[in-house]
Formats: sequence, C-alpha cells, structure tokens
Amino acid sequence: MNEIDAQRVAFVQQAHRYTEAKDVTVLARNPDAVLVRMDTNLSYDAAVIRASDELEANNSVRVFDVEVHALMYFDDFVGGPPAFSFTSKDHKVFDRTMKVVAFACDSNTGTTNLRLRG
Repeated sequence: MNEIDAQRVAFVQQAHRYTEAKDVTVLARNPDAVLVRMDTNLSYDAAVIRASDELEANNSVRVFDVEVHALMYFDDFVGGPPAFSFTSKDHKVFDRTMKVVAFACDSNTGTTNLRLRG
C-alpha cells in the first residue's frame, strides 16, 4: 500500500484541469481560423496574456495545405525547411514566401501534401 505524501498533496491543488477558450472576435475576423491547442500550466490571466501575444505574432501569418505532384524527402530539409513563393488568387495571396511546416508523401501517387506557413 502506498503512503500519501502530505507535502505533495498540499502542493497539487488542481492536478487535472483542461479549459478551452475561443475568441469570437478572431472567428468573426477570420472564419477559417484554426483552434491552436497549447498544453500549459498557466493561470487563466497568464493564459489570456499568452494567447494575446500569440495572436499578435501570428496576425498576418497564413497557413495553406497544398498538394504537389512530386515527392519530398528528409534530405530536402537539410539546412532548414524549404521555402516556396506562393500565389493563390482565391485567397488573395500573391507571391508570398512561405515555409513548409509539415508534409506527407504518397509514393503510390507520386504526390506530397504540404502545409505552408508564412
């Protein structure tokens, strides 16, 4: 039988708590906004400050999922993630430099799905 550590019990007041907050102003401005999950041990006030900082840092950053008809390999990431000049008339993005943040290859079809951020 395990003994209870009174010092540890006194320290851990809320061991397992999960809160999800959505900012409706962000969704109103950009309905395609993606919920970003951050696992932290912050108080509510500190989390609001952190979320505001993240929102400000990513205010003009956009993320796109693109399929290319070529395969990428880990060797393509030597020296840093590859960057592309991206244009999409549908999304009003013209000649914007974006970096690969995720990719998945399908060797059967010879395609790569890229997640570009920039």
